[in-house]
Amino acid sequence: MARPALARPASSFLYGTCRVIALLAATATISLVATSAASAAGRSDSLILLAQNSNTGGATGGAGGNTSQSGSEGGTNAGTGATMSPAENTSTKSTKSLSAASKTYVQKAAMTDLFEITSSKLALKQSKNAEIKKFAQQMVTDHGKSTAKLKSLIRQDKLNLKAPMKLDQEHEKLLKQLEAAKGDDFDKLYAKIQTEGHEDALKLHQTYAENGDQPDLKNFASEVSKVVEMHLSHITDINKSLHS
Repeated sequence: MARPALARPASSFLYGTCRVIALLAATATISLVATSAASAAGRSDSLILLAQNSNTGGATGGAGGNTSQSGSEGGTNAGTGATMSPAENTSTKSTKSLSAASKTYVQKAAMTDLFEITSSKLALKQSKNAEIKKFAQQMVTDHGKSTAKLKSLIRQDKLNLKAPMKLDQEHEKLLKQLEAAKGDDFDKLYAKIQTEGHEDALKLHQTYAENGDQPDLKNFASEVSKVVEMHLSHITDINKSLHS
């Protein structure tokens, strides 16, 4: 009977040991599952954060690319707007072409003014006649004004020509004749040249005022012809008085 009594404690001990081992195994399993879940959760969070960062970076890069492209396009467009092409620059500086008649009128009118001013300045130095000197001063003043007016029209209307800066051969020859004359001979020659010159000038201006094809030049010719007519009347009287 003693042996069965001993078997029960051994069986009880074995049973208890198995329970402990089962509890430890369960605990280990639960711990392992928890660790795996936490690790998986950590990887999931990392993947989500990485995806978010990737999206943010992509969006930022896209925005930067768009901004760069926009800036580039804006800069290009701005540069295009600020810089005129050679064709445009040429068009803003384009000049008006004139008919042969208009060119001839302008050249002759300007040359007449230049000679009147140059010869009259010489008269102011060489003549002793009060009437000659008075007339000469009027020539310098009036023809100086008409020259300025003509040059202004050339600039304003962008006419494709320039007023002469020096006397042509014909008028240079007349000036040399005046330079060689002295005293009364100078006064008579000056009056003669001025009379003939104003007769030609009056015809020139009146003709263009009536038949010219450039409106501003026609108005100019009409205005100047009135002044030239007064000059002609004045110098004709002086010329007569010098030969009386």
